[in-house]
Amino acid sequence: MNPTAEEAFWKDNYDKEPYYEKGRTFDDYGPAYRLGLSGRSRYEDPWTSVEPRLASEWESTRGNSTLNWDRASHASKAAWHRADTQYRGAGSSAAGTGAAGMVGAAQSAGDNSGSNADVIDVLKDPVECSKDGEYGFRECAEQAKRQDLKTMFLQRADDCRTAAQELNQLVRQHGGTGEDGGSAMGAMHRGWVSIKSKLTSYDDKAVLEECERGEDNAKARYKKALDKNLPPAVRQVVERQYRGAAQPRPDQDAARPGPAGRLSILERQ
Repeated sequence: MNPTAEEAFWKDNYDKEPYYEKGRTFDDYGPAYRLGLSGRSRYEDPWTSVEPRLASEWESTRGNSTLNWDRASHASKAAWHRADTQYRGAGSSAAGTGAAGMVGAAQSAGDNSGSNADVIDVLKDPVECSKDGEYGFRECAEQAKRQDLKTMFLQRADDCRTAAQELNQLVRQHGGTGEDGGSAMGAMHRGWVSIKSKLTSYDDKAVLEECERGEDNAKARYKKALDKNLPPAVRQVVERQYRGAAQPRPDQDAARPGPAGRLSILERQ
């Protein structure tokens, strides 16, 4: 793994990542990428175990970055998983060294990332999770009183539907059949919105709180999938979807917990 090459890669691509915030420069994200890269070379544990350690190192390694750890962690995790893929690729090939050997290792990495059946099994949960999210956000849109919240919930439902379609395509590519997944009862049991009859008694504040609980559950399930052994191409999709769900959202940030309490945008109405 070449730190100089990784630095060049992220300089060319940082502003294309879903967590990128308009107006920020590589000076903000560079230290986070470097921390993720160095962390992967120092620790063998999965990201979920190592992340708290890297968080404790951020203040001493951030340099001129203006990002807090909540925002910087997305870049560190991206660098971590990119390095992780390269490590697995390098370890899977005993033949060849140097650039040619690394290319061959990377090409064969998918052969050591679990069988097709294993991949299909891992993907079932994110597919179901996305379908649950589509159902949950549509129910919330139906119950919300304010038009801007209705619009936001419907957009998030569409995002979930697109994510499920993308994951189902990966399932088919590995020999499985697309999972319909998701249901009203399943969404309730798996931590998503309450049943419709309960939602009808909710105000906008309570509906959005249900969404936040569902999102927290979804992020945990995506993290669980990312801890599994996945082919690089599959991991890239799951990781991108997870980062998209976990990144700060301007349209919802004001309604999240803050110094003045939960859902401050609603409380100001």
